[in-house]
Amino acid sequence: MTSTDIAREGAVTGSIDAKCVTKSYNGRIALDSISFRVEPGQFYAVVGPSGCGKTTLLKIVHGLVRASSGEVHVNGLPVAEPCRSRAVVFQGDSLMPWRSVLDNIGFGLEMGGLKREQARAKARRYLELVELEDVAHYQPHQLSGGMRQRVNLARALAVEPEVLLMDEPFAALDAQTREVMQEELLRIWHQRSQTVMFVTHQIDEAVLLADRILVLGSRPGRVIRVVDVDLPRPRDLHMKRSAAFGELVEQVWSLISGEAQKESRRVQS
Repeated sequence: MTSTDIAREGAVTGSIDAKCVTKSYNGRIALDSISFRVEPGQFYAVVGPSGCGKTTLLKIVHGLVRASSGEVHVNGLPVAEPCRSRAVVFQGDSLMPWRSVLDNIGFGLEMGGLKREQARAKARRYLELVELEDVAHYQPHQLSGGMRQRVNLARALAVEPEVLLMDEPFAALDAQTREVMQEELLRIWHQRSQTVMFVTHQIDEAVLLADRILVLGSRPGRVIRVVDVDLPRPRDLHMKRSAAFGELVEQVWSLISGEAQKESRRVQS
């Protein structure tokens, strides 16, 4: 069985529906009436100025944080708390240093009820998907940053979530490794057609990866625009040199920079 066969066999996709999601902390509004829909199998990026609530929104979709009002549904079911239908990849890999690569990937499967050997057998399939079969028995400290994040991604995918949530997963990597990981993610997403909600500060990263980009405004976070990324797939890094790519980056940048200027004037007044 090839890695493509493995990916397609394990692919499970779900929709996300957010309606009028508002979040307040101590009377201050962090997110203001956010509504959007992510179709099954869609790659959906979220961008916006620092502090606009991107990570908070992701955590609400996961169930780690409860909205003050509004609602989120995944595959038609209301989100009330974290569950196995939604997996998260954070900026930090959070690998367990005492477990091998293989057993890190299998950890979520064990927590779901599989015995150790069953979890390892399934984890090996996802090691193949991220092309790390040769380091199955390494400890996390023996891996590079990019390899650790590939293990982190494999661990999330191994539980076969309906929705994969990613919170700036490549932000801690150097520029070259970040681009390698972008291509890796594109390859895996193309194989699986996995529903992904991806938070990033990098506009070019959002344009390269996404089908649609949700642009949030300055505090309180609110929807400024949803930008369709009408670039052909499959994509690779060469896409960044195209005129169409540059135009989309400029479009999103103009929206965000306008919001940043408003925030600056508000703080100074």
